[in-house]
Amino acid sequence: MWRLHPALVCLPAVLLLTCCALPGTRASGADEHVWLLGAAPEPGPAVPGPCPALRVAVPQAAPGYGSSRMAYRQDPLQLEYFVHHRWADAPALMLAPALVGALERSGRFRVVLGADVQARSALLLETQDLRVEQLFDKAGSQVRLSARLSLVDLANQRVLGTREISVTEPAAAASPEAGAAAANRALPKFLREAGLMLDQSLKGAPGLCPAAP
Repeated sequence: MWRLHPALVCLPAVLLLTCCALPGTRASGADEHVWLLGAAPEPGPAVPGPCPALRVAVPQAAPGYGSSRMAYRQDPLQLEYFVHHRWADAPALMLAPALVGALERSGRFRVVLGADVQARSALLLETQDLRVEQLFDKAGSQVRLSARLSLVDLANQRVLGTREISVTEPAAAASPEAGAAAANRALPKFLREAGLMLDQSLKGAPGLCPAAP
């Protein structure tokens, strides 16, 4: 009578356990959690300001941060991603409308344009090296939102200001759910820092923003 070798009988179970343990593998039928990144609009209408029209370029992500995968790090040099959790879109694409909305409500500019609006603007805000990541260490977990912002005077082909902005927000637990919540708490702080960067850059260009009569 033909019989399976005991080692072959155990092989399927070994393979199943190995697959479940591999980083990045997805269990069949596992639930996927999708998270949004966005700032709640502040009350009050946007009042056009004295500064020229500003265009907000599409933010550019740092290498490894350009997809909808939720990034985390336990080691400074190793970037990893949660398997069953992801952003609704790439964080760079969700940051763009948040920047436009916050700058509209600031009242600094005559108009704030998104990257896809076909209209001329005198100023350009560029965002590069964007990173949204959850960090784990012995003390717990925190989320870091960072990017390099540059304000460009298109008419005179000059950079008015450049600044690296980094905001860190503690997470309530060492989990992707808590990380998503922390990222959404960090975003308004990041937007406020971006506004301060623009204010400082515009002060270095006298006459660009005429005083209101």
